[in-house]
Amino acid sequence: MEDQADAGRSNAASGSGKKAWCLFPLLGIVAIVVLLRQCGSHENSKSSDRPPASTATARFSPDEQAALDALHGACREDDAKLDAEAKKANELLQQAGIHDENTVTVLQHLRGSLPDSAPVMNCAEILGAYITLREKGIG
Repeated sequence: MEDQADAGRSNAASGSGKKAWCLFPLLGIVAIVVLLRQCGSHENSKSSDRPPASTATARFSPDEQAALDALHGACREDDAKLDAEAKKANELLQQAGIHDENTVTVLQHLRGSLPDSAPVMNCAEILGAYITLREKGIG
C-alpha cells in the first residue's frame, strides 16, 4: 500500500511540475510585453519632457570641440572651463604681441604638450607655463 501511495504522490508531483514549467514561458512573455510598453512610453513622450540635446557641441565650433575632445582624459577641467582658459590664454598672448594663435591652436598646443602616459592634470597650470614660454620667445 505504501508503494501505491508513493506512486500517487509521485504522479501528483510530476503533474504540478509540468504546470510550473509551463508558467516560465508565460512569465517571460509578460516581462517582454511590460518592457516593450515602457520603451514605447518613452518614445511617445513630448519632446519638451526630454532633456535638451547636448549643448556642449552647440557652444563650440567643430574645430574647438575636436580639440577639446582630444583633451578628455588628460585634463581635470570640463570642456567649458578648458575653452574659457584657452580663450584667456589667447587673449594674453595677443596682449603680449603674439598673434599667431587662436583658441583652437592653443588647445592643440596644450594637448601636444601633454604626454599620453601622464596622469590627469590641471591644464590651467600648463597653459600658464605655455603663455610664459611664448612671451619669452621660447615656445
